[in-house]
Amino acid sequence: MNNFVEFRKFDKTEILLKEGKFAEAIDYCLKNIAKRKDDSDLYNILGVCYTKYDKFPQAITALEYAIKLNPDISQYYINLAKVYLYLDNHAKIVGICRNILSIDCMSIDAYIILAKTYYKNNNFLRAEINARKILILDSQNAFGYYLMANIADHKNNIDEAINYYRQSLNYDLNLTKSSKRLGILLFKIVKYDESIKYLRNILSDSPNDFFTLQTLADC
Repeated sequence: MNNFVEFRKFDKTEILLKEGKFAEAIDYCLKNIAKRKDDSDLYNILGVCYTKYDKFPQAITALEYAIKLNPDISQYYINLAKVYLYLDNHAKIVGICRNILSIDCMSIDAYIILAKTYYKNNNFLRAEINARKILILDSQNAFGYYLMANIADHKNNIDEAINYYRQSLNYDLNLTKSSKRLGILLFKIVKYDESIKYLRNILSDSPNDFFTLQTLADC
């Protein structure tokens, strides 16, 4: 009976998390920590919620404790790596992602985090290596194509970038960043009709985006 009650309690924190009720979830976790001090999931959820409010020191403390309690759960490390991604702590991210991959060598999340941090640190070769690993593991991963597009875009390989942006949108039409950049690149190569199509997608979400409005006017 006790196990059932505990399972229901854990269910409640997950529900609050999924509903975006982060303050309520934090409050619930803190009220129950004393009697569930060995519950790694509780600390993990607490860390995720603190991250949502940019309370990074508290998030790190909670997630590190979750890992201490149960070091074999890759998701705890993923959540911790995401905190350090916000803080742009490259060394920490790489170390944590190594831990993730030692537990799960096919973790797409780990490769996404690595590709992001290498890209932010201008290591485009390693960013590309990790982006390609994402696509090897999941050939329909929109974000993997978006990362490859960013890398090609940075190298000024316009045709390659356009192709990758298009592929990213094939698998996720709501990837706004891809629509915007694709519209701009098409504008650069004088494909105005196509450019207008993608830029209009941006305005449905951000009707006051000045740069998009200006580009559309020029088309």
